[in-house]
Order: sequence, then structure tokens, then C-alpha cells
Amino acid sequence: MTFGEKLKSLRKQNGWTMEELANRLSDDSGRSIKKGRVSIWESGQNEPNFRVVQSIGSVFNVSIDYFKDNAGPLSKYVKDDRTKQELISIYNDLIPKRRINLLNYAKEQINQQNN
Repeated sequence: MTFGEKLKSLRKQNGWTMEELANRLSDDSGRSIKKGRVSIWESGQNEPNFRVVQSIGSVFNVSIDYFKDNAGPLSKYVKDDRTKQELISIYNDLIPKRRINLLNYAKEQINQQNN
């Protein structure tokens, strides 16, 4: 995936419009990013500078290494995911039948996300 494809995917996973993402970002001088710049990045016409990539990583809670061309799956780059830890704790507290229900629900969510 290209930088733009990864950015668009992360944005959509969070249910944000380009404008909503732009409002969460800032450039080198602390100024907010405009929606048009997000569009340019997502379309692959240009890529942001390093400091903006850092800001993007922070907004999505992922390592900036995820944006490299040869990066693996997103799950390897998520930083300090407290939700993941909470989900594991809940899973461990469930009886086997409810664990299966939770797993099936998670698979359903992934299918909906990818369609």
C-alpha cells in the first residue's frame, strides 16, 4: 500500500471525513492542516513532511514506520493499545461459549470494515 492508501484506510477505519482528519493535524509551525492537503496525500499526488507524518502517527496511535513502503500489517505498528489489553482481559474472563461468540462478532466486524 502507498502512503496515501494507508492514510485513507486509517481515516476511514476511524469514520472520519478528510476535514475531520485535517482538523486533528498540524504542520511544522503548528498551523492546522486543510482538507485539500489530506486529499492530495490520499491521492498520492504528494506526501507530507516528516513532522506531519509524526502528527499523523500520533493521531492514529501508530508508529511512523507503518507508513514505509515495505511495512507489514497495521497490527504490528499500533502503539500502546489499551483497548486491545482490555479486550484480552474481557476475553479471558468469558466462558468458552461466550469466547466463541466474541470471536464471531469480531470476524463479522472485520468483514464489514473491509467491504
